[in-house]
Amino acid sequence: MSLMTSFSVGVTGLKTAQIGVNTTAHNLSNLNTEGYTRQEVIDVDKIYQTISSSHISKNQFGLGTEVAKVKQNRNVFYDQSYRLEVGRQAFYKVQSDTVKEVEDLMGEMEGVQFQNSINDLWVSVEELVKEPDSIVKRTSLINNADTFLTRAQDVYKQLVGYQDSLNQQVLDAVKEVNAIGDQILALNKIIVQKESGVENANDYRDQRNLLLDQLASYGNISYEEDIDGRVLVNVEGMQFVSSDYVYHMQTADANEQTSMVKVIWPTGQEVFPVSQGFSTVMDTDVGKIKSMLIARGDHKATYIDIPDDDATSAEVLSYNKTVGSSIVMNTQAELDRLVHAITTAINDALCPNIGVEDYVRGAEMQNAYSVDSTSITIKDATGQVVNQDKVLVWDAFQAAVGMDEEHTPRVELFSRQSVERYQKGTISYKLSDGTEITKEVYIYNQEAAPSDNNKDKYSRYSLEQMIVTDDIKENPSKLPFSSQNLSGNADGYDAETCTRLTDIWKDEAYTLNPNVLTKHNFAEYYQAMIGQIATIGNEYNNMVQNEEKLVNSIDDNRQTVSGVSSDEQLVYLIQFQYAYTASARYITTVDQMLEHLLNKLG
Repeated sequence: MSLMTSFSVGVTGLKTAQIGVNTTAHNLSNLNTEGYTRQEVIDVDKIYQTISSSHISKNQFGLGTEVAKVKQNRNVFYDQSYRLEVGRQAFYKVQSDTVKEVEDLMGEMEGVQFQNSINDLWVSVEELVKEPDSIVKRTSLINNADTFLTRAQDVYKQLVGYQDSLNQQVLDAVKEVNAIGDQILALNKIIVQKESGVENANDYRDQRNLLLDQLASYGNISYEEDIDGRVLVNVEGMQFVSSDYVYHMQTADANEQTSMVKVIWPTGQEVFPVSQGFSTVMDTDVGKIKSMLIARGDHKATYIDIPDDDATSAEVLSYNKTVGSSIVMNTQAELDRLVHAITTAINDALCPNIGVEDYVRGAEMQNAYSVDSTSITIKDATGQVVNQDKVLVWDAFQAAVGMDEEHTPRVELFSRQSVERYQKGTISYKLSDGTEITKEVYIYNQEAAPSDNNKDKYSRYSLEQMIVTDDIKENPSKLPFSSQNLSGNADGYDAETCTRLTDIWKDEAYTLNPNVLTKHNFAEYYQAMIGQIATIGNEYNNMVQNEEKLVNSIDDNRQTVSGVSSDEQLVYLIQFQYAYTASARYITTVDQMLEHLLNKLG
C-alpha cells in the first residue's frame, strides 16, 4: 500500500468519525423530542485491494472505512403491540368516561338525587289515600308528580345532550383522522424523494411513526412499507393511505329519524360496523371512534327499545348488540321504561280500562237476558268499525270521578301532549231476546306497538311526550278519587281506586332488561339501574387501568430500544472524538513519513 493510499485511509476515518460525532450530537439534541428515534452509525470496511494471492490466502490491504447507513433503532414487534394496545386503551377510556358522565347525571340533578323524587311521589300517594278528599294532599301529589316528571325529563335531556356531544366528537375525530392520513401521504413523498439518493430521511420517518401512533388511538390499523419507503396504511381492514392517495373517511346520517352520523368510506361501506358488537378476542374493541359510536348509539332510546320479558332470542340478541351495548341509549331506555311504568300504572289506577266483552257484561250485569257475544260491534269517533280484540274502553263501572261540582271523569294524572287518553265511540250488541243495545263508550287511544318504530311516537307515554295534565294542575279537585255514586259511599271517595293506586308501588313486576331475571318494584328498579351503571363503570375502569399498565410496559420496552440515553450518547461521543483524533494523528504520521522520504530523495 502506498503512502498516498494511506492518506485516503486516514481521510475515511476522519469522515466516519465526523458522521458519528454529528449523529451522536443529533441524538443528544433530541433527547426530549416526542417520537424521536435514536440513530446509530453503521460503519463497514471499504473495498480491499489484492496484491497477490496463493492457494492458502490472498495478500490484501484495505482502503479504509465508510458509513453504510445511519439507522433508526426501532423494534417492529413493539411498535405493532404498542399501537394495538393504545387503540384498545382509547376504546375503554371512552366507555369509562361515558359511564362516569352518566353516573353524574343519574346520581345528582341540581343537587337533589333523582331517587328522592320517586320516594316523594310515593309518600304523597300514601298521604292522599289516607285523606282522598283533602285538596292539600291532592295538590301535594300533583306537585310531586310534576317534580318527578320534570326531573326525569331533565335527566333524559342531558343524556340526549351528551349523546349530541359524542356525535360532535365523532365528527371531529373523523376530521383528525383524515388530516393524519394527509400528513402521512405528504411524508411518504418527502421520504421517497430524500432517500432516492444517499440521504437518510430518519427525522421524517420519526414524524411518520408518531402519526401512526396517533392514528392507532382512533381505530384498528395495519401497515407495511413498500420498497421505496412509503408506508401503506389500512384502517379497520380497508385501505386508508395508498402509495399516492388518501381515502378520506366520510359521515352520513345513521338513520332517517336522527341527526346522528355513521362513519363511511367513499364507497359507502361503514368503517366501524358497531352492530357487530366488540370483542377483545377478535380485536374489535380498538379505537376511540368506534367506542364513541357504540357509547352514543344511533338514536334517542325510549322504553320500546327494551324487549319485553317474553322476547325471542333473536330480539334479545339484537338488543344486546345495539341498545344494550350503548351505555347512553340503554340508560335512556331504562329511565324511560321506569317513568313509563310509573305514569301508566298511576293513570290506569285513576282511569281504568277494560276489554269490550267485559264492558258489555258489566253493562248488562243486572239484566235478566244474556248477551250474544257475536253481535258486539264497536265503532270509533269516525264511525269506522274497529277490531274489538285490540280495543280497550274506559271502565265506567270501576272508575272514580273528580270531587268537583261536575264530578269530572276520565282525567289522567299524566297525559300525552298530542294525544287524548280517550276518543268517543259507540258499542252495539244484542241481548238474547233480540233487543239491540247501543251505548256511548270511550275508547282508549292505545300506545303504538314497538314494531311501529317511530311512526307514531306521539301516542306513547314517553318522557319526550308527557306532561302533568293541565286540568288537574289548575283544579286538583278533578283528580278522580271520588265514587261515581256519592250517596252510596258515606266517605265520598272510591276505596277501590285508592287500593289500586297503593298496590302498584308494591308490585314487583319490572325487570331492567331481558338479560336480568330479577323483578323489582319502582324504588328497587331505580336502585338496580344505578347499581348496574356502577358495575359497568367499575369494569371499564379496571379495563382502562389494565390497558394503561400494558401500554406503559410496552412503551418502556420500546424506549429501551429506540429511546436516547444521555449517558450512553456521551460515551459514544467520546469514542468518536478519540477515533477522529486517532485518524488525524494517523494522517499526520503519514504526512511526516512522506515528507521525510521526499527530503531524503531530494
